[in-house]
Amino acid sequence: MCNYSGRYKHALIVGARGIGKSTLIQHVLKELDQPVSGFLTKKETSLADEQSNSPVYIYDPGTHSRTSENQVGACGTHGFAVIKGAFDRYAPRLLAPIPENHVVVMDEIGFMESEEKVFCNAVLSLLDGEVPVIAAVKNKDVPFLETVRSHPKCRCFYITKENRDALFQEVMDFMKKKIGERKEYIVGESSHLGSFPNAADLDYFISLQGQEPSGRREFSHAKWDQRAEIWNQERIRNRKGDERVDSAVAYLEQRGLLRAEHDVADIGCGLGRFAAAFARRVRSVVGLDVSEKMICYGREYIEKEGLPNVLLRTCDFDAIDIEKEGYEKAFDLVFCSLTPAVHSMESLQKAMEMSRAYCCNITHIYSQNHLRDQLMREVFRKEPPVGRSGRWFYSLFNVLFLMGYCPETSYETRHQELRVRPDEEYVEFVMEHMLTAEEQTKENGEKILRWLQKHADAEGFLTEIIDSCYGRVLWDVHHRTSRPDYRSMEQGF
Repeated sequence: MCNYSGRYKHALIVGARGIGKSTLIQHVLKELDQPVSGFLTKKETSLADEQSNSPVYIYDPGTHSRTSENQVGACGTHGFAVIKGAFDRYAPRLLAPIPENHVVVMDEIGFMESEEKVFCNAVLSLLDGEVPVIAAVKNKDVPFLETVRSHPKCRCFYITKENRDALFQEVMDFMKKKIGERKEYIVGESSHLGSFPNAADLDYFISLQGQEPSGRREFSHAKWDQRAEIWNQERIRNRKGDERVDSAVAYLEQRGLLRAEHDVADIGCGLGRFAAAFARRVRSVVGLDVSEKMICYGREYIEKEGLPNVLLRTCDFDAIDIEKEGYEKAFDLVFCSLTPAVHSMESLQKAMEMSRAYCCNITHIYSQNHLRDQLMREVFRKEPPVGRSGRWFYSLFNVLFLMGYCPETSYETRHQELRVRPDEEYVEFVMEHMLTAEEQTKENGEKILRWLQKHADAEGFLTEIIDSCYGRVLWDVHHRTSRPDYRSMEQGF
């Protein structure tokens, strides 16, 4: 398989108002001569009212309609005004499937839309994806704009009057490379199938596979290290049970994938619970995780269990060179469970290249924590965020199927009742999962703690009830066939 590589996928042209961001983008798009999706915003100064307030409209590329339906606000000498909900009403257009070979333009991303959460999440979803984006971004200290500029898939090109002519060629070279990588990837995936019949659908699901859930906060290595401390304590107190591990092992054993002669890789192995369970049944296990503390605690656990056939390693799966490490076709089973390590298309491809037989990916379908839901409604007077959505499961199945694989699916439901103590550690855990980054304040933490203490029983504990469902996707990396062009097939059986 070819490698759709490189950390950066998108170009952000960052600079002050009137510096030439839009002009540069238009020149680049003209030179690229690619079909375009996305949006354009424009202040129509020719339509200013008597107070010099100019209406601002949002357009699909290639259109220029000016109606009340696509007006998002107005700008004038005394500031700006946003039509509440206007950006959010436009947001679904950004989440529609992106046609094959399109480039996404967002001109521009500014501060007017920063309070329109649906629109902001749609923008971030596009940046999470794999379809190349070129966007103009205002250089303002606004939280939403800071999130955009710091996105891990985006390269920022800072434009000034002095560098804007030279910057054109630099941006052009970058976008040509990204478009070329994208085309090479699609062609590489489908070269043995001839003219790939479902490229547009596959491109959509690849983009969906690479997206992060709306509002999800990036976890740094330090954050995962902090979670390692919490999870290790949960394991010591027997709060983090092995029911999910036992269920996965039983399923894989039933499928004949944990035999004594087998080698297994566990990507995103965490504290090594799955790795240890596999090691009791197979020849060898390699566990990989980005957190040094996860690996440290995992090694302590593996040593305590007396399992010499397990190797746990700290590594960033996105950066690891599997050819150099000797991991190409080195494992009979490549396994991952509830980890963000295998959610981009390139990481999925890398996982498959490590397998000489099967891959298994376990993800969330849904999760509902009844205690936290009650807390959100009573303390913050709002509905709790959706507990998982099944998006990764849905997109992974479709990506694999359209690529010609035969993914096998199965499900596991769980009902848990846990005793929790209302302490600062638990309050931090609740805020991380239920509140946005801006809402995670000391004041809100104190509100949560008071509510928890009020609802604790005589022993100072609460009962946390969690209902959840996990989805498994299992596939043979060698079993691959062609698919018909589903869009052109005649209706019927």
